[in-house]
Amino acid sequence: MTQQLRNTEQLALRLPDGLRDRIKIAAATNHRSMNAELIMQLERLYPADESAKSHTD
Repeated sequence: MTQQLRNTEQLALRLPDGLRDRIKIAAATNHRSMNAELIMQLERLYPADESAKSHTD
C-alpha cells in the first residue's frame, strides 16, 4: 500500500436506500472504485478554488 493515505480523512456516512447501489453502478461504469467515484463527484461539485474563495468572504 502506498503512503497516499497520509493526508486523508475518513468519514462515516449514512446513505438513503438505493443510493449505494447507484454509486456502485456509476463507479463500475466509469471503471473506478466507489471511493474514487465519490471523490470525483465531490471534487466536481466543490472545486478547491471555490472553497478558498468562500473562506475569504
